[in-house]
Amino acid sequence: MGVVWVLALAAASTTSDVARAAPTWNIERVEAASVNDSSHRKEVSVTCPPSHHALGAWAMIDGAQGEVALKAVFPLATAVLGPNPVEEVVAVAAETVDTAALWRVRVFATCAELPLGSVEWEMTTSPSNSDAHKSATAACGEGKVVVGAGGAAMLNGKGAVILTAFYPDAGLTQVTAEASESVVYGANWEVSAFAVCAHPSLFDGLMLLTSALLPQSGFAWADCPPTTLDIGGGAAIVPDNGPTPTRTTPAQVHLTSVAAYSAVIPRSVGVGAEPRNGTSPEWSLQAYAICAENVRA
Repeated sequence: MGVVWVLALAAASTTSDVARAAPTWNIERVEAASVNDSSHRKEVSVTCPPSHHALGAWAMIDGAQGEVALKAVFPLATAVLGPNPVEEVVAVAAETVDTAALWRVRVFATCAELPLGSVEWEMTTSPSNSDAHKSATAACGEGKVVVGAGGAAMLNGKGAVILTAFYPDAGLTQVTAEASESVVYGANWEVSAFAVCAHPSLFDGLMLLTSALLPQSGFAWADCPPTTLDIGGGAAIVPDNGPTPTRTTPAQVHLTSVAAYSAVIPRSVGVGAEPRNGTSPEWSLQAYAICAENVRA
């Protein structure tokens, strides 16, 4: 069963706000977890409350360190006809080596109560071929900005293909997702990028904050300012092999968590990675946080 935290914090009104309603946070956090066993692959999803849109898509693996990786973390629009509300967040994880260890994957959604039709969902998928590394980019339409992001490697099978990054660009116009083979795979596969897009007038003080590149670090943080809320974000495992990083070997580092953290209000994005079998080529970890001073209902 999912767990819901409700955040409804009124912001102070100023003289310029007299003619309009005072800004309020209107955010709910929802989570769910898979079974905790030694299955090779697990998928879990969570749905936002009625009239809410999923913005931030988050996931975390518990257990089997270095043996399980995220394959997908993405927001999902479920309607076929009419306005397409983004209601769901899906997380998929899989073993990259056979293990008898118990593990589970948790999924989290940051949900905002916004007008129906005000949020758009964009997905772009890479070509399907046997290349070892792939990326895809989903762009928002004119006048819209990225307020949520996600990525998904091929969803069937075990962890031969894993998610290594999903992140918005500096201008919050698009989301790029990257995936790599964790072993020499040989078969065709693909990666998809997901962007949740909305008009910027629905959010006060919208900004993107990015952590420093942390070499060989198992964890990275991107912290929103104290007066803002984290509504979405992303993560990237970056290979350190020159000014234009390229992936030349199977992914030896697993993305294990991309989550919004706080005891009360989510203001930080934490990103976790785990080297496979304790060794890997040179790499760095980076976290991305989409922050806003206010979300208007």
